[in-house]
Amino acid sequence: AADAQDEIAATIPLGFLGTPDDIAHTVVFLSSSASRWITGRNILVAGGRTHRAYQYQQRLEEE
Repeated sequence: AADAQDEIAATIPLGFLGTPDDIAHTVVFLSSSASRWITGRNILVAGGRTHRAYQYQQRLEEE
């Protein structure tokens, strides 16, 4: 299981898997008045894993 987690973490620009606390911090922020201008948005908490430039760079390195 640890090997699989390491493989997944290697695909994330920040280099580590997120935790429930990472999601909770986003929820707390969105529940606060600091986020009052944010409406109708999907917010990815993914450590940059979905960033296209990073995915492209990884593909180039594999070749």
